[in-house]
Amino acid sequence: MTAPARVAEDPPAPPPARGLESAAMACLLAALTARVFMAESGYRVSSPLPDVAAAGGYRPPDELVRATMAVVLLAAAAMWAGAQALRRQWRLHGGVFAALLAGFATVTLVGAARAPDARGAVLAWAEHLAVLAGAFVAVQLVAADRRRLGRLLAVLAALAAVMGLKALNEVLWEVPVRVEAFEADPAGQLAIAGIAAGTPEARGFETRLRDPSAIGYLGLSNVLASLLLVPAGAAAAVAIERVAAARRSARARPRRRGEAPLPALAAGAAVVLAGLGATALALTRSRGGIAAGVAGAAGAAVVAWRRKLFARRRRAALAGCAAGVAVAIAAAAVVGAVRGGLPGGRSMKVRWEYWVGSAGLIREAPLLGAGPGNFSHGYLPHRVPAAAESPKTAHNVVVDAACAFGLPGASAYLAMLGWVLAAMTRPSAGGDLAPPGGPAGREGWPRRIAFLALVVAGARAAWIGADSAPLFVLEVIIPAGLFAACLLAAAWSGDGLGAGPLVSGRTRLTLGAALAAFAGHNLVTYGLFVPATATAFWVAGGCAAGAGARAGRRLGRRAGLAAAVGALAAAVAVGVCVWRPIRRRTAAVRAAEAAWSAGDAASAEAHLRRAVAADSLDGQAAAKLARLTLAAGGGPEALDHAVEAAELAWRRMPVAVHARLLARALWVRAEPSEWVCRRRGVTGDLRRRQERLAAQLRRRPGNPVLADALAEVLTARGLHGRARAVLAGAAATEGADRVPKLHDHLGDACRRAGRPARTA
Repeated sequence: MTAPARVAEDPPAPPPARGLESAAMACLLAALTARVFMAESGYRVSSPLPDVAAAGGYRPPDELVRATMAVVLLAAAAMWAGAQALRRQWRLHGGVFAALLAGFATVTLVGAARAPDARGAVLAWAEHLAVLAGAFVAVQLVAADRRRLGRLLAVLAALAAVMGLKALNEVLWEVPVRVEAFEADPAGQLAIAGIAAGTPEARGFETRLRDPSAIGYLGLSNVLASLLLVPAGAAAAVAIERVAAARRSARARPRRRGEAPLPALAAGAAVVLAGLGATALALTRSRGGIAAGVAGAAGAAVVAWRRKLFARRRRAALAGCAAGVAVAIAAAAVVGAVRGGLPGGRSMKVRWEYWVGSAGLIREAPLLGAGPGNFSHGYLPHRVPAAAESPKTAHNVVVDAACAFGLPGASAYLAMLGWVLAAMTRPSAGGDLAPPGGPAGREGWPRRIAFLALVVAGARAAWIGADSAPLFVLEVIIPAGLFAACLLAAAWSGDGLGAGPLVSGRTRLTLGAALAAFAGHNLVTYGLFVPATATAFWVAGGCAAGAGARAGRRLGRRAGLAAAVGALAAAVAVGVCVWRPIRRRTAAVRAAEAAWSAGDAASAEAHLRRAVAADSLDGQAAAKLARLTLAAGGGPEALDHAVEAAELAWRRMPVAVHARLLARALWVRAEPSEWVCRRRGVTGDLRRRQERLAAQLRRRPGNPVLADALAEVLTARGLHGRARAVLAGAAATEGADRVPKLHDHLGDACRRAGRPARTA
């Protein structure tokens, strides 16, 4: 097979450039692989320091991992750009995607800087920027050498198989053992989890514990199902191509007596890998994920059946698909508005509630949104009063993008998504296969397998904090070994190790159907806002789009140098402004936890003060410091420090939980001569005013202005307990974010109503 003409026209790349491109591809594969073994969340969570440390629990370094992965992906972009700076001429593919990415990064950074949780927003912004940059780099790398798509397929197939083995282990062993332990000592298990028996939390804990759905390493069955759509599709693509290759080999050269049918054995191994991926998807019990997988397989079969027709009318088919999605979204909106919800059981009912509440958020901040990673802070004031849940995402890619990025940023994001889905359907230029890789082992698969196995081991070790040999073997060595074995099976063709022949029309069609199924599933879930699933989609989508790239725009060395400087500057900026403060804060918080567990409250406080100073955008460390100071007790000076820390947490991160923390600190410190607000000057018919304000508040529950006015009247009448209840209800619905003085009034109302029994 000869190389495409467009490749032959380009001057050969110098060895340093080829080395940088290989390193960039290694970074993309490393980030994709590592994230499948870590349950990163797309938003920040915080636990009170004393509770976590006293329980002896280990919290994975979620934020530090996310920042590290962002730097790795941006470093891949810098390596690729550096390689182009070493060439006399190079080609740029996907210029539209690059322009959209630049506009997206600029617009959404403004929204991130203005978000309530600025640190979480900037981290999520860097994460989205890095993943999208990874997709762009994948387009360029595969367009230059399509064998890289085959290598990606082999890695994804191995991941699908490992997730299948993990799912089988969960369902057949882990869940039964967990249920047996709970039934033997329910009270003890609830006590370990810190949950009181007989409460709704206890019932929810037991329901989750008995749930037989597979969750993999990602912690949630729906998230695992969303992820599996991509690697399971890749595994199916590998199996289809290996079976076809085995049939060609059997026809070309009949097997001699005693000769092992190696291509057939390789095909059998690939079929086993694909079967494990499909098994894992089924064991998640995710109706949406399974339905999306079935729809993707059916779509691939239809396109394969009428392939020539779809090739001739590709643009019309894409336009029809886009119109169908738009009509489906509009129909769902109409049905939901008319019926007050969507058919499909409780799952669709709560999703409709999410979308209705999100519409209020979008109306309130149409240009900038709530900020990346800040959905929950912007959503709560608009939540449907009867809604049963307060989600972290809207469970719909269109709504999530609008809420996180604002309408301009969401338009750019969705345009990039549409570009990738359309570009991956282009037929390959110059034939299906890239230049052959030579004899077995020439593609460097032994080194690649060893490298990625070490990546898996490092990811698992960092995530679980294995502190014992048995745990290290079970949770680190075994997953890494299984992945290495599955990757070896996926890369083996029967004639040796080489994934170049996997790049064919069949594999591209199957992978494209899997990516389309993933995108469709994101209309009812949030896979594109989970780090692991988003990385898998965007890197795989970029590779699929690059395999169909035409001759791009020819550029010179100066353009490559400019791109290298820009990409390197972005990587360094994220490292300095995001990764470095998070690393310092994480180390200080961990030292504080260790000191608190050892009973050294003074050292714990000193470490937390270093954590507060390390990250000027973060409010969580200051909140931990305030909680620790209150829990440790002390005199008036210590209470002053607690109030100062709580005020700093509120200023840095003005969200409801910090408003309530500040109110508690003010209440604990308050003396009758130091009340913050004395409620003077309230005259007239207080009872009539109270009734009027209460009626208005019933029509607008949680409105902070009405709640504050009603509490003022109740205080004037001496009804301090009722005033406290009204203010607490308003603060619980994020009212303190909109009326900053509300927390002062709540602290005063608590003091006037009498100090209830305190708990540490």
